[in-house]
Amino acid sequence: MKKTFLYFTIGLLSNANCFATTQVPDYLIYKGDTLMLFSNPLEQFIKNQQLPDSLFRNRLRLSSCARGYIAYWELKNDSLFLTKINKYPYGRDRRIDTINLNNIFNKKGKIFADWVTDTLYSPYGKLLRIEYGYGSAFENNKLFYFKNGILQKTSEYKNIMKYTKYYFNKDKLEKY
Repeated sequence: MKKTFLYFTIGLLSNANCFATTQVPDYLIYKGDTLMLFSNPLEQFIKNQQLPDSLFRNRLRLSSCARGYIAYWELKNDSLFLTKINKYPYGRDRRIDTINLNNIFNKKGKIFADWVTDTLYSPYGKLLRIEYGYGSAFENNKLFYFKNGILQKTSEYKNIMKYTKYYFNKDKLEKY
């Protein structure tokens, strides 16, 4: 009975999407700087192409990277390119497997991300608050607006005004 319960629990956990911790971000090379992306533009491609989960995700998904991979992007001449995908290591196996982009796109080298029509979010600066998933707040945020893989505009804003001393201390807020 104990063995059956153990196998059931392992099976249940190995197929679950876990978001119990902050998520490992994708990365974007922008003007020579490496930025974290709290967006996952590859997910739309995976969904639209109906690619198998097993291509990107290990059997056991970890809460720190529920999508099972880390994608690397580059913004060059206002065009977004996918440059690399690594399967996220899990368990004691810390080997990083790079997924061959040619196997997915039938093309060598960087892949122009023409499927991306979205706003990509990149936080930077001082960490103000830690939350699950991509909910953590940083001092600054940069937004990249894309249409068919072409950068339309960028904008930046500060979180400093939102997360004041009252946000972190409810007693001060009530007194105020």
